[in-house]
Amino acid sequence: MRAPQAAPTAAPEVETPAEVAEEVEAEAEMVFEAARRGEVAAVRAVEITGRYLGMGAAAVANILDPDLVILGGGLGRQPRIVEAAAAEVAARCIPPIDREVTVLAGELGDDAGLWGAAMLADPALRDIRVA
Repeated sequence: MRAPQAAPTAAPEVETPAEVAEEVEAEAEMVFEAARRGEVAAVRAVEITGRYLGMGAAAVANILDPDLVILGGGLGRQPRIVEAAAAEVAARCIPPIDREVTVLAGELGDDAGLWGAAMLADPALRDIRVA
């Protein structure tokens, strides 16, 4: 004898990518704000995020040997993330890269990708200084 089955539930509403991005951004900002207030769990989450970002940046730096790694967007605006990423890059890069690469926060904020795409599309824009 079979156990009774539950009635099917309605399919969840599908969110658009923009709606998901907006929700994630709002949640991330809540964590960043809690870290600024000194809440231990939030500070730890932000520092771990910076460490993992630094691990990835170090892997790329060890292959490409850049002079500069720029962290842009929302993560680049978080000093704790930039500091943790920079420390991880210094710890994980091989000599002499560990002494030659610098990790900085970007200055263009959320528009960095747009500026980069525009400069790739039109080489004349590469000489423009944006702030």
